[in-house]
Amino acid sequence: MNININIEDNQLQEQISKYISTKQKQANELIVEALKQFFQTDIDSNKSLLSEEEIKKIVTNSQRIEGYEPASKETKKRIEALMEQHNVKVSF
Repeated sequence: MNININIEDNQLQEQISKYISTKQKQANELIVEALKQFFQTDIDSNKSLLSEEEIKKIVTNSQRIEGYEPASKETKKRIEALMEQHNVKVSF
């Protein structure tokens, strides 16, 4: 939000600018701290916010919503053969 006010008193103008600047800094610091808390992981135990199983479920559900079909057994076998042949890894 922008507000334009013409204040002729320089001292009052400076006080208002400092007050607004301080409040903006406090709000920004609060947002940063909230984001840190939200995305914080347990660094000591290397735990992520979601388990591997939860991530798989989310991806599967997302792909289902978007209309993707799961890879067939035949496709998976062909991919595995290509991975072995070319010594590469592909996630599917």
